[in-house]
Amino acid sequence: MPGISLYLAHSVRTFIDRDGAILLNIQTGRYYSINSVGSRICSALQQGADEAKLTALLTSEYGVHPSIAQNDATQFLALLQRHKLLEQ
Repeated sequence: MPGISLYLAHSVRTFIDRDGAILLNIQTGRYYSINSVGSRICSALQQGADEAKLTALLTSEYGVHPSIAQNDATQFLALLQRHKLLEQ
């Protein structure tokens, strides 16, 4: 998904606190608890970040090696897609 801006789906509501966030899909009634890193990624997605921006964010804010950051971002995005929480 490099270069493609991604967003949380319109049916997703977020509730953020200091420990992470809860994502609620109002169409399905399902909710998901994510940690503070996942919450930060979701905040970036709400601003239309692409995978490259997410990788850079993880690298700069958390001191993660770029290859690890890219892998983590890819896996998290795949998880969001699998649960229909993400759209382009």
